[in-house]
Amino acid sequence: MRIPLFFSAFFCFAFGLFLPSFSFASEQKITTSAVYQRAMKMEQEVHLIGKAIGVKPHTKPYRWVKMKPRPRDVWEVTYVIMRKINFLRLQQGLESGAIGTSYAVINTPPDMIYEQVERGLTELRLLKEQVGITAKTEKIPAVSGKKLLDLFNLLLSTSKDLDVLTENGVNPSNVFGEAMRIYEDVSEVLRRLQINDTAIPPEKQEKIQPKDAYKAVEQLLNTIQNLQREAGVERVDFSALKPPGTIYPTDVYHLLCMAIVEFKTIKAYLGMNKSLTPPAGRYEGKVPADVLQLIQWVTVRMQQIHSLNTLR
Repeated sequence: MRIPLFFSAFFCFAFGLFLPSFSFASEQKITTSAVYQRAMKMEQEVHLIGKAIGVKPHTKPYRWVKMKPRPRDVWEVTYVIMRKINFLRLQQGLESGAIGTSYAVINTPPDMIYEQVERGLTELRLLKEQVGITAKTEKIPAVSGKKLLDLFNLLLSTSKDLDVLTENGVNPSNVFGEAMRIYEDVSEVLRRLQINDTAIPPEKQEKIQPKDAYKAVEQLLNTIQNLQREAGVERVDFSALKPPGTIYPTDVYHLLCMAIVEFKTIKAYLGMNKSLTPPAGRYEGKVPADVLQLIQWVTVRMQQIHSLNTLR
């Protein structure tokens, strides 16, 4: 039976739309330098938006963080950037939605980071259109020889640039929302290991500063790394992230997000690869004491995991 010309042409057109994407995925390797180039574009967009809305830019270079991040940690910084773009949208009177999360994995492939950077660029372009910014960024030449740490620091500086645009828009309520994400992840792991959760929230403390919450996140990370040691997962030293001076809510936010992505390696080790960390909810009126209490509670609940081999 002959296929009508219209349907034959349509089939070829539709098939052609999908064929190149499969070919690209199988033949082209996304390098760290290629992702870095797109991250430079994102940095340019943030600077351009700041200039358009009349925000004085940060002129001094940010402190270079010397550490050995894993790809999962780099991906998490892109998540933080997406969240801060949402904060900027709210500040500009625009609606914002939940930011996509990732499945539990130990090794994050480079294309996931690339895709997330592209999502960030799309969100920034949409924001520009919605607030009437017509200026365009300059073309960025190809770069080469970039390492994972270079990309990590570039994304970290863009995240801090967004803090300038939002006038330190990260507040205790935002940090609390992220802490609830790892609270839910811990709940899922406890159920997986059939551990009876008997932990109770610690007493709420008064006169809390961001530095107190930061210290609590460090203790949380230490607990996670004890579990990673049992699981044979390569651990990351995040001590370089700690600012030498004053600690702000955004510093707590960054470190807490690192704790979230690192705990996902435990879920992956337990075979919970299809488990998604829930998106951050929107909370209001939270104070540093609420954040500290929740982080401490999450840590105590996690410390009930004495062995990961219960079901293995």
